[in-house]
Amino acid sequence: MKDKLDLFLFAEEVDEEMAPDGTLSEEEEMQARNQYLSELRLRGEEEINRRMERDAQAWMEESRETEAAYPGFHLENECRDPRFIQLLEIGMDMKSAFEALHHREILANAVRYAVHDVAEKLVGSLRSRQGRPLENGASGRSGAVVRPDVRKLTRKDREEMERRSLHGERISF
Repeated sequence: MKDKLDLFLFAEEVDEEMAPDGTLSEEEEMQARNQYLSELRLRGEEEINRRMERDAQAWMEESRETEAAYPGFHLENECRDPRFIQLLEIGMDMKSAFEALHHREILANAVRYAVHDVAEKLVGSLRSRQGRPLENGASGRSGAVVRPDVRKLTRKDREEMERRSLHGERISF
């Protein structure tokens, strides 16, 4: 909108400088055109500078967020990789660009963390179980001591005990 207003004002200035017959001399026309182009170029450069400053601020904010998510991320190191810069230039956010370029490292770290976490939990679980007494039925042993009744032994059981006692084993009930 501002550019249109500026063009209108510029056209008004040119109209005021016109010769009585409504035309500009060739030199005046060339001078007006050059002045107009230099103003456009200056405005374009200012717009580019504003856009670059805005992008730089956005990148710094994104870099802080990415560093919070990935402690190994450093913007200075990543900017040395031209692929990272290309991904940012096409509009990809910084976190996604970092993940795209370092997905194998991120996955390896995640697996390493998961293994470590599971191992810690397993050790903690085993330690807590050692401090507790075994519940009845939880172990392979029975909770009650059952002794054989001599009156219910079969002839084969009695002969087996006799044989064992002859070899020096002490048998008690």
